Amino acid sequence: TLTYRELVETVDRSSGLRTLPVPVPFVIWKCLRDIAERLSGAPLTRAQVALMQIDNVASGALPGFADLGITPKGVTDYLHEWQEDSIATSER
Repeated sequence: TLTYRELVETVDRSSGLRTLPVPVPFVIWKCLRDIAERLSGAPLTRAQVALMQIDNVASGALPGFADLGITPKGVTDYLHEWQEDSIATSER
């Protein structure tokens, strides 16, 4: 299980980006969301901000990946495959 910060740091490392994660209070997220919702193809939605405010880790009460026939991948494995697919697509 990764925190949001750990996920961002993992994506940064995998992509070669160097960013400085800065904690942002939810009141600012909500202001940014309100501005973004006025834009066409809003990059940030009301639902995304709401989901960031709650823990969304599986409790075990519902079926898991194995029950659904899904083999989970690690984030770094997925990012590596995504990068390979992106490179292959851009070379076409």
